[in-house]
Amino acid sequence: MRQSAPPSYVRKDIGRAQFETFVQAVVDILLSNGPSKDFPETFYLDQDRLRALKSELHDIVHFDMCCKVFAWLLREMNYRGSVPHTAQQNLRNSLFAIVGEDRNYSSRQWIVNIDYVAVELVRHALNLCGYTHSYKAHLLQKAHEMLRAMLCSPHHGVFAHNADVLRGTILPEILACANRHVNSSPMEMFSTLIAPSAPPPPPPPPSHMNVVVQRIANEQNPSSPSDRLTDIIHRITHIAVLHWRIWGPIVYVLPEEKDSALNLRTTDGPSDDRQSRPSEPLVIKNESTTPSLPTTGSTPSPSPSPQPGARQMTGQAPEASTLE
Repeated sequence: MRQSAPPSYVRKDIGRAQFETFVQAVVDILLSNGPSKDFPETFYLDQDRLRALKSELHDIVHFDMCCKVFAWLLREMNYRGSVPHTAQQNLRNSLFAIVGEDRNYSSRQWIVNIDYVAVELVRHALNLCGYTHSYKAHLLQKAHEMLRAMLCSPHHGVFAHNADVLRGTILPEILACANRHVNSSPMEMFSTLIAPSAPPPPPPPPSHMNVVVQRIANEQNPSSPSDRLTDIIHRITHIAVLHWRIWGPIVYVLPEEKDSALNLRTTDGPSDDRQSRPSEPLVIKNESTTPSLPTTGSTPSPSPSPQPGARQMTGQAPEASTLE
């Protein structure tokens, strides 16, 4: 979980910067495609939720790759218009009907079904361009080659490049959402970030028409990409904030920085010089101490004689007494 601090580190207090660095690390692991990057054991209670989030984020990245191939097919057929929303939704429904969308880690399904994905891309491109047939051999071959170069690359650079685009979209939203809820109660966070805004629909009638009813319902109430991203942002925020409250000061913060992590502020208000330097030791001056006098051109003054009844300081030798 070691990550470089975000750019806001220099203008925010240490506790806030540590929290944002932790959130950035969570997002980076969710968008990573390498087997070496995984969550530490402290996330063991959230493994299922994190696995579902990783699958959904990777599906978005892979679908964006397919959209690039789709855009190339349209340019190849001299299509210069914009792609209607219904065409984008139909393409998405067709591709996810092939690879599945059940919140399981399905990234492998994009590679296993690459032939079928290529066929669907060509079919939808020909349909959008007004062709009556749904197959062209040279377009299918090119689409297959492009998909294989993107999805089956032995290097993770292709996936990482597309994942960085998604990261640049969701990370600022996640940081803003996390800072808003950093001091919210668990019930407030659940109501705002997790609980559905509308009651769930009633179960479908028990008949052989269930598939048709479900398809009609999906067409009438499509879930837009922005709604899906907002849901993902809220779920990541919910996990990150709750996890940081428990494990942040224990595991992720150095001992000398724990006070800053515990004193995480929610707003960037004006602060004095001492607050802006939390590592500066606080010096408490004793007001009863008499300040020393300047020594230039002066001789040290003799020590005052003890007053009657005054207690001797520890370690000070008593004065020798004379017998009369």
